[in-house]
Amino acid sequence: PGLVGGVFAPSLLLGALGGAAVSSACAYVSAAACLGALFSAPVTGTVLVYELFRERSLFLPSFAAAYGAAWLARRGRSSR
Repeated sequence: PGLVGGVFAPSLLLGALGGAAVSSACAYVSAAACLGALFSAPVTGTVLVYELFRERSLFLPSFAAAYGAAWLARRGRSSR
């Protein structure tokens, strides 16, 4: 299964709203992190969010956040 619209859009919204409480840059980074954690695909999450916003200066921070979130999500699933 790929990125389904019923999961993709709400995960972007949830991540962006959580980060927007801090700043607009955090909204970008947390949207990528939410996608990375939910789909266990940090590169996909980072690239999709980059394609939406075209903010080059936040690419590496969003990749780091998405990778960390995906790692935590995998670790949480494996500890059950």
